[in-house]
Parts: sequence; structure tokens; C-alpha cells
Amino acid sequence: MINGAKLVEKWECDWNRSVKNDPEVGNFVKQCKIREQINPPDALFGGLRSVMKMLLNSFWGRFGMNTNKTQYKVISNPLEWFEMVCDDQYTIHIADFFHENYVQVFYSTNGEMHEGSSQNSVVLAAFVTCHGRLKLYEELKKIDKRVLYFNTDSIIDVRSPGQYRPILGDYLGDFTD
Repeated sequence: MINGAKLVEKWECDWNRSVKNDPEVGNFVKQCKIREQINPPDALFGGLRSVMKMLLNSFWGRFGMNTNKTQYKVISNPLEWFEMVCDDQYTIHIADFFHENYVQVFYSTNGEMHEGSSQNSVVLAAFVTCHGRLKLYEELKKIDKRVLYFNTDSIIDVRSPGQYRPILGDYLGDFTD
């Protein structure tokens, strides 16, 4: 998945396809083959960078997602309603008696009894966020008081010739201009 995402990230560009015969592009492709051990396609794909960025950001967010969301149930059987009220497994948030024969119950699983999900890892979500933040803070420290603005994945700064500039690169995780 990640290698596939890297490949799509690398080959996204909005340019005239006639540039693919450019020697600089050829050199970039060779470097990709050496560094990443991938065999890039002959044609370069356009329009996928933003889609892949959104996919990866959503993907990392899914690891930290709270799986104990409030759910609802429409109950028509009084015995089922009574069992739910008496069961310690549920925390009932709202009971809406919208009809004389039904009750709509908004509930969640009791926090102590919630099993979680095999598709979530708060540790992985925290690591990814922390790693990105540390890299950002390293650069902010070097740029110091010249920073005008920053957010989770970008820095805007004022720079004169000869002052420190973050190292730029073409690979996933590198800074770009």
C-alpha cells in the first residue's frame, strides 16, 4: 500500500506529456529506479496526487478512530427494552418514545466492556502524527524567527539569500517548494 502510494505520489504531475523525453526527467526516473527499486511506467499519470494524499490522510486517521460510537435501535418489544435498560453492557444516552408502539434508543457500549477493533491502532496513529510533527518542529527550530505561518504539513517563512532553507526533495516525506 505505502509503496503503491509512493509510486502514485511520484508520478503525479500536470504537465505536457512531451516533456517525458526530457533528459532531466530521464535522470529522475533512473534515480527512482535506483533509490526506490521501482520500475516507473513510461507515461506519467496526472491528477492523482491530491487523491492519494487524501487517501493516506484518511487511512492514518482510521487507525485512531473511536469505534465506540453512539448507535441507535428501534425497539417494539417491551421485554427487549427492559433487557437493554438492565444490561450493564450498554450506556443509554437517549430514549425517544416517538410512537406508542416503539422506542428509539441511542446507546453506546459501556467503556469498560468495549472490545475495540482489530482495524484500529491508536499507537500507530500517534506514531505517524508524532513523526510528522517532529520533522516539522526540527525545521521550525532551524528557521527560528523567520517563520510567518505553519500548520501540520507546511511552513511559510521569510528568507534572504544565504539564510537556511529546508532541504527539498522529490520523494514522499521530503519538503517541496
